[in-house]
Amino acid sequence: MESSNSAEAVWSRRVLGYNHMVLDGRDEFPCELESPERRPEPESPPPCPEWSVPSVTPGGALEALRKYVSERSLDPTAAREATVTHIEDIVLYRFRLETFTERRFTCWNTEPYNEEEQDQPEPPPPDAPPLPPPWDVPMEDPPPFIVSSKDLPLPHTRKIMKCRSCNGRGILRCDCRNGKRDCYYCDGDGFKTQLRYDSYTRFSYVQRQMCVTCSGEGRKRCSFCKGEADVECSVCLGQKKTMVSVSLSVRWSNNPDQELCGEDSGLDLLRYLPGRVLLTHTAPRVSPITDFPEPSVLRASQTLVQKHEQEQDDNTKILKQRQSVELVCVSKVTYQWRGRTRHFHISGEDLFVDKYPEKSTWCCCM
Repeated sequence: MESSNSAEAVWSRRVLGYNHMVLDGRDEFPCELESPERRPEPESPPPCPEWSVPSVTPGGALEALRKYVSERSLDPTAAREATVTHIEDIVLYRFRLETFTERRFTCWNTEPYNEEEQDQPEPPPPDAPPLPPPWDVPMEDPPPFIVSSKDLPLPHTRKIMKCRSCNGRGILRCDCRNGKRDCYYCDGDGFKTQLRYDSYTRFSYVQRQMCVTCSGEGRKRCSFCKGEADVECSVCLGQKKTMVSVSLSVRWSNNPDQELCGEDSGLDLLRYLPGRVLLTHTAPRVSPITDFPEPSVLRASQTLVQKHEQEQDDNTKILKQRQSVELVCVSKVTYQWRGRTRHFHISGEDLFVDKYPEKSTWCCCM
């Protein structure tokens, strides 16, 4: 008895840093940072390099339209005879912020224990120190900005316990009534009512008949417990004992956010077009952009950086942040053909045509 109490004391001392965990049916317990995180000072982004907005000439616009028509076997007459009357450049910027975070959870692992097939858990050495706090357990650096997770079993935390689900009985009471359930066909009534029609008298009447499924009893043998009224415990699988251990679960998450900046043109396709990266900045903690010619980009950077800072709780550690600015531009080409005015849009090598003469289409090519 003394050795048993001694082993219990060593085990309790071993998991002393995890004594907030209780076996109350919960699967995991968030690990709060023990002290306010000492975050590094925000780093300012590098200066944005100079760039130019790509321009489209009338000849280049018509050449792209003719290529579009040729690849789709459309009537080339309109593309060949069209005259470009105006080209409007629509320029927007996409600001993107990603915050890479880590959260840690302590978990109880419970599995059935079979004395004949499984060995006794190895007890911790008498001089084994308590486990380090959850946030002090060393962990390999994960790939940045990629969602992943890892479970780390903690050594010398396995223990044999009476199954708490069935209280060591190995069986649980089925939720049926003494091994039987209400008949699904008659809803436990034992009889079925049917509406019938007499073609001779042309009257409808209700006929009550005994249920053939349950032979009028209203109940059938429970298919889950096979009529035994007891079922095997799903936790210990009838072994009456379980092997309990502690694991540390680590989850890495990426929290992206973005905002389209600039004058809103009302063109929905701008929100989905890829852009040309003008600036990218990665640091343990970033500061808002302060040097950019577009004021709406500065406002978006300030707003999203503050938002990500406020969204983090006491259980989350920020590992890295990355912010970027992309140039998204589209040229709206206005052309005339046979006295009618039409439009199409060019973005890089993508062409968007709305209502081409002789055939209506809207799609992306190249």
